[in-house]
Amino acid sequence: RITGLDPAGPLFFPPIRARNIDKSDAKFVQIIHTNMGTLGDTTKDGHADFYPNGGVQQPNCAAGDTASPNTLGRCSHWYAYQLYAASITRDFPACPCNPFRLAYPLGLCSASCKTPITLGFNCPSTASGEFYAKTTNPI
Repeated sequence: RITGLDPAGPLFFPPIRARNIDKSDAKFVQIIHTNMGTLGDTTKDGHADFYPNGGVQQPNCAAGDTASPNTLGRCSHWYAYQLYAASITRDFPACPCNPFRLAYPLGLCSASCKTPITLGFNCPSTASGEFYAKTTNPI
């Protein structure tokens, strides 16, 4: 089991398949995307890919966080490890949102559903697909 915490995007685009995390690396690969397109990778690489708050900019991270060369997306990028650490003692429900790149911009992803999947430490290894979660910062 491997969890990718907003896997690196810069210097890995176009994806260098020999060096990036993907489904072939373990029986179960979970990816938590928190800063796609700035410091984080934009590709769906796991068995289960999670997109907290849309996966680009996280709550209470400055708007310039995703564009400013001074911050380089650090707040949103670092949110992945903070969220994962919090998931050890707290559940973060996530709902299916497939395919994320099409559904999310159209407002078709919901933070509430009948059978949510837990993001992070307690994510079941049977989880498969793309999931949206609404979280807060600080966690």
